[in-house]
Amino acid sequence: MSSTKFIKLQAVIKFIHKMKKISMFSLVFLWLAYLVSINHAATQSFELDVLNQDIKTTGQEVLLLNVAATELQSVERIENDSKNLSLVQTEGIYYLTDTKEAVALR
Repeated sequence: MSSTKFIKLQAVIKFIHKMKKISMFSLVFLWLAYLVSINHAATQSFELDVLNQDIKTTGQEVLLLNVAATELQSVERIENDSKNLSLVQTEGIYYLTDTKEAVALR
């Protein structure tokens, strides 16, 4: 009986040794998966920061362009440019409306 127990013990030891190898392989695989996921998250965070900076820069450019457009559309500037171009100011303005009335004979 002693040899049977010894053989069973050897079988158990071999099984445990195989399980150690599988456990180590699994542990290394999980560690690599964790490392890849952490790296991916860090990369996405970096890209998000870059995009947020681009949004801020673009927002500032939009504000500057709005200021420039407002300056170009100011009444004072238009009046000065019209004087420089020797334009004549109109006295009466008549608008055509979009009604069903006929404006010409057929």
